Amino acid sequence: MSSIYCYNCSNQLSERAKFCGSCRTQVRCKECAAELEPDNDFCIECAAEVTKLARASDIQNFNTISIRETPSERHIEAKFSNEVGKDLTGILRDAMISNKTTIEAPKTNAAANSETEDADYQVIEKDPQLAEGSNNPSPIKPASIIDSVAQYPDILNIAMKALPASEVEWILVYSFYASSFGTIIFSREDIIAKYDESRRRTTSRLSNYAVNIKSLVRDGKLSILNGGYSILDAGIASAKEILSRTKGSPQHSSSRKAKESSVEKNKDITPKSTKKVGKSAGVKRLNEIDFHPEGKDSLEDFFKGYTPKNDFERILLFVYYMKEVLRIDAVTYDHIYTCFDTLDLKTPLNVPQITRNSASAEGWIDLTDSKNIQVTVNGKNEMRKWNAK
Repeated sequence: MSSIYCYNCSNQLSERAKFCGSCRTQVRCKECAAELEPDNDFCIECAAEVTKLARASDIQNFNTISIRETPSERHIEAKFSNEVGKDLTGILRDAMISNKTTIEAPKTNAAANSETEDADYQVIEKDPQLAEGSNNPSPIKPASIIDSVAQYPDILNIAMKALPASEVEWILVYSFYASSFGTIIFSREDIIAKYDESRRRTTSRLSNYAVNIKSLVRDGKLSILNGGYSILDAGIASAKEILSRTKGSPQHSSSRKAKESSVEKNKDITPKSTKKVGKSAGVKRLNEIDFHPEGKDSLEDFFKGYTPKNDFERILLFVYYMKEVLRIDAVTYDHIYTCFDTLDLKTPLNVPQITRNSASAEGWIDLTDSKNIQVTVNGKNEMRKWNAK
């Protein structure tokens, strides 16, 4: 039996070692002494269970807050695990409100000392004379912590006021809170927990999760990392703007009203119908469609989540959006043309013909009844492929 190195901390071990003396990671099987694979739960030789005393994932899940104040150089540092972090916000809030407490980190690694595993932080009373002495600085009031604890409402309160104007904005707000206001990495499960916390979780909203995340990443508001996401400065700024709103007023509502007002003003000077006659043969614009439905993605936000290469793919997206998101019973060529026109895309010269070509070439849509265009199973599978990328 030869000596080995601990796969967790790289400490060289003796030939008889079954546990690392530095980090307590089990490196050999207690039953057959076979060398263990990193992070396996069972020995691959005899199937004996691995003792889970310390694993790489346990050691990595620690976060540190470090705050300094000058000129007197007062330093506060707090190191805490993800589990303890769930309670840390409340402790910091109480500490900052009273101005009588400070946070200190333990001097040893919690994963390396069993006595400190449940003591990732401690609250120590400050000297009440600290702020009063002429030679001592005033109590620390870190602005970032005060912002994260006291400035912003809880998630349910945001939902009650309906401050975000679209599902993309909702996910951005969820990301802001799940990241502890831009300080830690978060996961998809953290976002779903915020859906539950705000009582907004539905199957349709979760089905569009990947599309909305892609939109935020493409806009430079979120970043994808191994094991989760981080919220970028642009995302933090946008989230703060959303939370600063005084009432739920969808962003797109003003532009829609302005457009409707413009049509009304030009009614007297335009003798033709207010319904726009398309340049594409045999179709017309349907002005009554609401492409900014409350609680759902707008057509623009939905379309931003994809990069269609041709009109066949665009038509699939339009029919899918109207059937699955807007829940329109009977989708027609007029609906497809209206989507092209609403997004100000170059419109095919003959929408009905290009739609028929798409149906025959790709099999994504069903034109058995041209007044009730459907997405086929192949079309839904194509959408799933896009969402999975």
